Amino acid sequence: MKGIVILLLVIATTLALDYPRECPSAAEEDPWHPVHLPHPTDCSKFYKCFNGQKHEQVCPAGLHWNIERDYCDYPEEAKCVRPLPDF
Repeated sequence: MKGIVILLLVIATTLALDYPRECPSAAEEDPWHPVHLPHPTDCSKFYKCFNGQKHEQVCPAGLHWNIERDYCDYPEEAKCVRPLPDF
């Protein structure tokens, strides 16, 4: 059982590392496909990139940012792990 928990934590950490960490420059932005970044310490927050800058957003009450699906989701679906690991 302990091995399964460790494996799940490794998978969650790997998923958390597979996302952009910085906003694209204003010239590189695609308004039809906005970039969202997870908040490094708070599961209920995320950043929306606009004009090369990140702007903090808050999920509705009771929801967490889902890195994999790119939207606010139920905590059991988002499987949020914070703080995010550094690389």
